[in-house]
Amino acid sequence: MLSSSAFAAIDCAPLDKWQTNTVYTSGDQVQQENIAYQANWWNKTSRKLRSV
Repeated sequence: MLSSSAFAAIDCAPLDKWQTNTVYTSGDQVQQENIAYQANWWNKTSRKLRSV
């Protein structure tokens, strides 16, 4: 997990866009509104995962 002070610039261009009906498992990365997110555990339909 990253603390709120541990932000780094991430190029979201290669990341898939977050999809409502997609299951994300630990380590999966997606982007929403040009913000990168990484799933830390199994996750489905949660609007936000965790920003990386």
